Amino acid sequence: MKKITLVSQTKWILLSAILFSFLSQAKTVLPIETNRIWLNVTGAQGAFSQTLYGYRTGAIDGFDEGVDEAFFYDGAIALASLLGDVRYVIQFKGLSFSIEDVCTIKFFCNKQWHIYICNRSF
Repeated sequence: MKKITLVSQTKWILLSAILFSFLSQAKTVLPIETNRIWLNVTGAQGAFSQTLYGYRTGAIDGFDEGVDEAFFYDGAIALASLLGDVRYVIQFKGLSFSIEDVCTIKFFCNKQWHIYICNRSF
């Protein structure tokens, strides 16, 4: 390994300016496009469940570590999106959106209630 010795303060300042300029450019962050919808289901006695389905820059149509979140609650009422046989409370797919795309939703209710399914936030 070759040792580099800086001869003067001027060269050190110049090297620092070049490195700062390079590293500043390297930190450029591309915008992330996110399109989503929250689906809520409510029933009698305050039963509630919610799931998010959306499209996002960089997401894939399979499982995305750190983006998709597994569904783990089984209460009186449940609403989740499906990826294979696995339930998710949050599921993103890659862009671009297609009108022919299908989102499989699993719904469960252990009572005979009047229920309401609505979208809350986009």
